Amino acid sequence: MVGNRVDASAAAAYAGAQGWQATRVAYAGEAKAARKSGKPPSEPATSKTELAKSVGGLLGSFGVNVGTTLDTAAKAAPKSEDELAAEEVALGPEIAGRILGARPLWNDASAQQRVNLVGRWVASQTSRPELPWTFGVIDTPEVNAFAAPGGFILVTRGLYQLLASDSEVAAVLGHEISHCVQRDHYKVIHKQELATVGKDEAMRNVTVGNDSVAGSYARRYAEKNGAAIMLTSLDREAEYRADEAAEFYLARAGMNPLALYAVLQKLTALGSESASLAQLYKTHPPLAGRLDHIDQRGLGALETYTTRE
Repeated sequence: MVGNRVDASAAAAYAGAQGWQATRVAYAGEAKAARKSGKPPSEPATSKTELAKSVGGLLGSFGVNVGTTLDTAAKAAPKSEDELAAEEVALGPEIAGRILGARPLWNDASAQQRVNLVGRWVASQTSRPELPWTFGVIDTPEVNAFAAPGGFILVTRGLYQLLASDSEVAAVLGHEISHCVQRDHYKVIHKQELATVGKDEAMRNVTVGNDSVAGSYARRYAEKNGAAIMLTSLDREAEYRADEAAEFYLARAGMNPLALYAVLQKLTALGSESASLAQLYKTHPPLAGRLDHIDQRGLGALETYTTRE
């Protein structure tokens, strides 16, 4: 997977050949650009209810009891941007590797190159272009896509073959890119691992890095639960936010933000009983609900870019 990775300049050259021009489009919901000052970034307080909802959304199927351990997790000291990013990048290959162990990369060099070029171009339009963005198509007829911390994204062959254009590929990747930008999976893993420590003293001594206490807990969690981290659902609001972010990333990348809507309509047309969509429905809200949410939210400032081909 890493061998197919491309850099920002190669992605920009591909974009130029397609006539895509980067466009400045403000997105209020996006994570702020990384601050690598060595000081902990300020983060909004998370209530116990919100934390339970976030952790439960991903870990409920594991039978993990998080109700009595949330206070412990809340006592952990915040990490610097450098520390957070280092742990994400360490976890990404571990988690993606678990998926690849069960479903190998599709033996189609052009498809692998395409998702890396399109994906890297879209990722360059986010607040976290510096991540080691890596994309791949796995060989399974299921219709789904997954994001692992640190910018590791996988799309199934079944979904890839439904996508008629680069903009539709970008729409799917943009949704998953948002999960990486917002650290959606990482936050759940981190909170759960801190919750399982169970001792205030351990919390006071948590540090980050490849040999750190927190890092080893997170790696052990990834080793234990493997692909399940990417195969279970996030909070519904995180998924709706990822849809919104994908539309903004499409606009920023010089494409039509309606490409995401087109993909969701195409998936809806397969029917809710389609076996190929079974896993998608486990990991994402119902397609009809996602379309309704987009309709209710409206395009707003993105309307300007809907005339693009």
